[in-house]
Amino acid sequence: MDFLGIGIFIIALAFAGLVVYLAKVLSKLTEVLTHTAKTVENLEGQIGEITSETKLTLYNTNETIADVNHKLTQLDPIFYIVNDVGESAHRVTSSLVKLSKRTQSDVDKGATKIDEKDIRGWMRTASFVYYLVKKRKEKKAAAEKVNEQHRMDVEVEVADELQREHMNV
Repeated sequence: MDFLGIGIFIIALAFAGLVVYLAKVLSKLTEVLTHTAKTVENLEGQIGEITSETKLTLYNTNETIADVNHKLTQLDPIFYIVNDVGESAHRVTSSLVKLSKRTQSDVDKGATKIDEKDIRGWMRTASFVYYLVKKRKEKKAAAEKVNEQHRMDVEVEVADELQREHMNV
């Protein structure tokens, strides 16, 4: 054999090794693609289930929203009534605030007048009350003195009476 034949033989062996290697790779690729196809089929089934459940959920959500909207429309008159009551309460309290401010102003003016004019009168009244209390205390002290004197006189008389009885015995 010459060198050309040996070279072709080596190339043929390399080509045969390459074909065997590619056959194994293609076999593994076939398995991967088969598993991928099964996974895609499973996903299609699951997507179908999810889609049907999603449709059911969306339908229920739409029904719930419609029910809530219906109930809210029924509550609208109540909200209007509450709003009217709130506005009425606001008007009443505003009127009361204005009235109380006017009354407070009048009271302040009156207090100022009383303070200016009646301080002398209050002082006279206070001195009169002080005088009355002082006189009352003096009368009470005098009455106690008289009562004490009377009690002492009674004690002396009782003592004298006892002494006379003792001497007569």
